[in-house]
Amino acid sequence: MKKYLYSDETLFRNGDLFEIDYVPEEFHFRESQMKDIALALRPALHGRRPLNIALRGLPGTGKTTAVKRIFAEVEETTPRLVPVYVNCQTDTTKYGIFSRIFAALSGHPAPLTGIPLRTLIGKVGRTMSERGVVVSVCLDDANYLLPNRVLNGVLFSILRLHQEFPGARAGVILPMSTMDVKLPHSPTPYFGGR
Repeated sequence: MKKYLYSDETLFRNGDLFEIDYVPEEFHFRESQMKDIALALRPALHGRRPLNIALRGLPGTGKTTAVKRIFAEVEETTPRLVPVYVNCQTDTTKYGIFSRIFAALSGHPAPLTGIPLRTLIGKVGRTMSERGVVVSVCLDDANYLLPNRVLNGVLFSILRLHQEFPGARAGVILPMSTMDVKLPHSPTPYFGGR
């Protein structure tokens, strides 16, 4: 009987290229957008609040890859800026999003139950204030938070942490795969065709 499962016969040199979480070594045609993201984060390297930025483009145009590449560079460069990546297709609640932020700051996950949201937000704010770190939260596919009206509450809570916790500085990156969401007018990097 011929065996097929572990056969070395394949058309592809590297099957990892087809994995959904694959981040390419070379990322062509997105230099301008990468510079825009880096520019938005640059103030945080000096302990200041990063700029908020929206990334617009159809699915598969490089928004997530661009953010992940910049976040990887941040992690290699400085402990002063804590990048937090949140997939809003899976984390669709305010508690889920703040759990991701808490985990990035503390190094361990937040309890799944038994802790009020207000307490979790307080722990995040106090940690940021006491450690003097700046947080940049990427709410990837933020448009998934719109139907349940979660996005405004999340943005308000993240961007207003400094009011209750002096020295807590945070910025938000909003990659969105829909072009019909109305945001206040500001320049946003567009991830269209080449």
